[in-house]
Amino acid sequence: MNQGMDSKIFEVRFKERVSGSDLTEAIRYTLMRFLYINTRLIELDSDFYIVQSPVAMVAHLTKNLGKLGSLRTNEHLVEVTYHKNSAYFAFHHALCDGRGVKPLPNFSQILTNQSMLTLPPDMRAALGYENTFKNTVKSMILPYTKNDTSKTFKEITTNYRTYLNQQKDIDFFNKEANGIIGLYNKLDEAPSFEEKQKLLAFMENIQLNTYTISYIGQFILNENEQ
Repeated sequence: MNQGMDSKIFEVRFKERVSGSDLTEAIRYTLMRFLYINTRLIELDSDFYIVQSPVAMVAHLTKNLGKLGSLRTNEHLVEVTYHKNSAYFAFHHALCDGRGVKPLPNFSQILTNQSMLTLPPDMRAALGYENTFKNTVKSMILPYTKNDTSKTFKEITTNYRTYLNQQKDIDFFNKEANGIIGLYNKLDEAPSFEEKQKLLAFMENIQLNTYTISYIGQFILNENEQ
């Protein structure tokens, strides 16, 4: 853990130079509402847990980004830095992903002769947990095969609309959530971290002919929903 982990980085550019004190004050206000941002990972009995960090978060002036969970970032899972007119927000997926490595088993059945587009929609409303602060997502899959090259644009989009509607079904969401729970239960039953790694070893050689569109927000289609 001391070596840290790679992270997702958002860069926000301003017209004026970033004020470190103002950015730190913004962090303070943010933590009043989102306490889970000031956290770290600990390992206990071969499992990892998110716990509150005793170290206060501040914005650091630096051009070089540290690895989250390392001593350099005070073991935080979120790090805020700035340089000149840019502010950088790094965060670890454990805080918002809600499913960890679950997408990979889903793709193990994908044929190598088709490309896949995956969209990460929010599952909270479908599962009845709209007020949870954790972001729980799944993958909505849109396949594109060699057979699609001979189809018209209308035929392809009609098929995609059908795929999306099928994957937005409440029962489908519940099935996906139960699959996540089943995976975690299997991992929880493993007696050691090494055994957990063995259970997931099949993922190491999975090759996916796919790409992902990642976004922040919602798809609101209104009259185009049907």
